[in-house]
Amino acid sequence: MNWKVIHLQTELKALVILAILVVSYLLARVTDLFVVGALVCSLGFLVYFRCRKPSYYAITLTLAVAIWAAFRFVLNVDF
Repeated sequence: MNWKVIHLQTELKALVILAILVVSYLLARVTDLFVVGALVCSLGFLVYFRCRKPSYYAITLTLAVAIWAAFRFVLNVDF
């Protein structure tokens, strides 16, 4: 017989991360805008990992919108 130990705290953290990813995917699918999912995902991770610097939020949101705009308007990729 083999015994397995499950750490519930570690598994709960993994489930929260999975939930952030699923919610951001569903928002992107419902709104048909990739940028909405990217913004929710990046904000969700920043809040989950308790980032306190406002500059991190500003940089992350700016980069998410800039990457989306580059793909959408420069490369003509429709998500």
